[in-house]
Amino acid sequence: IMKDGSLLLEFEDMEYDTGCLALITDPDACGEKAIKTTASGFLWEADEPKVKPTMKSKIVVDKEGTYTFWIRTKSTNTTNYITTYTDLGNIGTSKTVTLRYDVVGDYKWDKLGTQRLTEGVNTICMKYRSHNAIYDKLIITSNTGFQPVEKDDSPFDEVGSDLEVNL
Repeated sequence: IMKDGSLLLEFEDMEYDTGCLALITDPDACGEKAIKTTASGFLWEADEPKVKPTMKSKIVVDKEGTYTFWIRTKSTNTTNYITTYTDLGNIGTSKTVTLRYDVVGDYKWDKLGTQRLTEGVNTICMKYRSHNAIYDKLIITSNTGFQPVEKDDSPFDEVGSDLEVNL
């Protein structure tokens, strides 16, 4: 459930296809768990992610609006990119996102894009394409100034933002 316009979602908490993805332990992942592709090659199916997703989650959005999607992933072999098919929310359209890596084997944050979400239940659908991917965390936020860098960065920690909490 979204709170104050933001949601942090660990990939291991999403529904995922155990025929091509596996839960792994990784000390560098948020919560030390992540989802890794187990296929031996690329997934070439052209189906939209909503038709046959490999990762899916229903989220409850507290207010209709435009949200930024951030994803934390890493590439595990000599290629320096992973490609993911996405369908973000009820009124979204499918798109292909390719994430490039300067250093193979390190996690990094990437902006998946922005998407208008309706208030209430939205379905986030994703489909891996690259077989060398590890998926760690997804952040969905209406905070346009937020940009994660470290593994545990959160829009709830933004000093000076409308999400600041005074104790």
